[in-house]
Amino acid sequence: MATTSRSLQPLVYLLCFSSFTFIVVLGQREVPSALASLSNVTDQFALLSFKSLVTRDPYNV
Repeated sequence: MATTSRSLQPLVYLLCFSSFTFIVVLGQREVPSALASLSNVTDQFALLSFKSLVTRDPYNV
């Protein structure tokens, strides 16, 4: 059970961060450039989350 919640943690962070940045983007006037930067940030965050899941020690439960 603890491993399931631990594996969902990066996804929860990603969803919270994405929703927060989307609200910030809606407040800006230059939406296309803001959306491009939002996409880059969320892609980098997703990549880091995936790397942390992949490189986690399988024997450290």
